[in-house]
Order: sequence, then structure tokens, then C-alpha cells
Amino acid sequence: MSDRPNPRPRRPENASNRPNMTPGRTMRARFSRTGATSWLAHLDLMRVFERTLRRTGLPLAFTQGFSPHPVMTFALPLGVGIDAGDDVADFALDADIAPEEFVGKMNATLPEGLRILGARIAPEGGESLMAAVHEASYVLRGPGVGAAVARLPAAGPLPVAKKGKEGSKIVDVRPLLVELAAKDDDALEALVKAGSRENLRPDLLLQALVDHAGLPQDAADDAETLRTALYTTGPDGARIRLA
Repeated sequence: MSDRPNPRPRRPENASNRPNMTPGRTMRARFSRTGATSWLAHLDLMRVFERTLRRTGLPLAFTQGFSPHPVMTFALPLGVGIDAGDDVADFALDADIAPEEFVGKMNATLPEGLRILGARIAPEGGESLMAAVHEASYVLRGPGVGAAVARLPAAGPLPVAKKGKEGSKIVDVRPLLVELAAKDDDALEALVKAGSRENLRPDLLLQALVDHAGLPQDAADDAETLRTALYTTGPDGARIRLA
């Protein structure tokens, strides 16, 4: 028997650790989701993308630890029941591939309702994808939703109750509302603050129409929500579509 002491057990690495990214190997993809996939919670959506990525055979970069999984970042999590017309996610790769190959293999494997619209190599350096999101645009549809826009007070606070894990608190949605216009009596278009610093959820905008513009509560509860785009801010302060 050896006289040497048993080696100290190696401490497992945290599963959240990310590998060092090789420049030019993060694929930034635009995607849409509709139909049944719109009812997936964010973590479930991530699992669908993870299973898809594994099945494609693409050269993926994985997290470290006991349960490695593909490294991916979604620009702004989608709420349950929200369709996406043009959202953005980053996928880390372990080798260089053409964006066209990434799009083709993903679309051949993704379930119905999810589709990659396009892809490109993400720019090096700068802020993270999630930090880059500053605004989001939505189309909301439901009986009387568009007509209620004209009844919303043009100035002053728009307080609504925001429910969270620690209870309900009153928030003013006015500073988070950038643009609001009716498409027709039953639909509106909105541009709102979004991201990690300031974020207006579409359900809170609908609640503001209930509380301050007389929209029936059932119309707000049953409204269809489509997120049409995400935006960042350029060096000159101009709004730039995130892609």
C-alpha cells in the first residue's frame, strides 16, 4: 500500500461558470415564436433551445461543472403567452461556422412555432446582450384596446399595481412609456422602456388602460401580445434595432 496520503477531493466547478469566449465565435441569432411555443415559460424555452442545439451537431461551447449545458443568452426574457416577431439571442460556439449553416441546422430541428430568422457573428467586446436592451416595441390586440388609447390622460402619472413575489406595489408607468398609438379600435402599438434598468411589461400597460381609460378588465386579460422588436442606443443617442 502506498504511503502517500489520499489526494484531496477536487471541488466541483460552479455550473454557472462560463468558458473563455474565443473572439468571433458567438452567434447572434434573430428568432420568432408563435402558437403553442408562446406559452412556454422562459426556462422551458431555454430547454427547448438547448435540446435543439444538442441535436444539430453544431460545435457548441458548454458551461463547466457537473451538468454542462450550451452557453446561450436571451436579450430579454419573454413572458408566458407573448408572441415574438423578432427577438435576439446569443449562442456560444466552440469553432467557427457560417451563419447560414447555423440558421439551416437550427430551423431543421426546432419545433413548430420557433424559427431562426437570421444570424451573424456577434461583435467583440462592449456590453452584454442583455445590457444592450433599452426599449421594446409591442402590438396589443383585444376588443376596445386601440380605442382606449384616446381616453388615456395625455399627462400626469399613470399608477398601477405591480404584483411580485413580495406582494403588490404601485408603479407609475408614464415614465416607461415612450410611444403609444392606436392601430385601430382593437389594436395598439407601443414602444416602451425595456431591459435590466427600466422595464415596462405589456400587462402593466394594459392595466393602465383598465385603470385610467376604462378598458374592461376581461379585454385586458384576454388581449394578444406580440413583441415586434428590441432596441439599443447608439453612441449618438439614436435608437437602433437590436439584431
